[in-house]
Amino acid sequence: MPITRVPNVPEYFKGVINLRGKVIPVVDLGKRFGFGAIAENEKTCIIVLQITMDGKNHVLGLW
Repeated sequence: MPITRVPNVPEYFKGVINLRGKVIPVVDLGKRFGFGAIAENEKTCIIVLQITMDGKNHVLGLW
């Protein structure tokens, strides 16, 4: 699934994906927590989470 880059965002924010018509932000957890970037290969996947914060549902992709 292609990730669309977004300008002027933090380095750990990989971009957004279109999943079933919804735009979902994707965060690289390795970069976010200082472990370094994760190389993309045939085993790389994006875990999509739905979380509830302040009574609102949010969808987020984790790399």
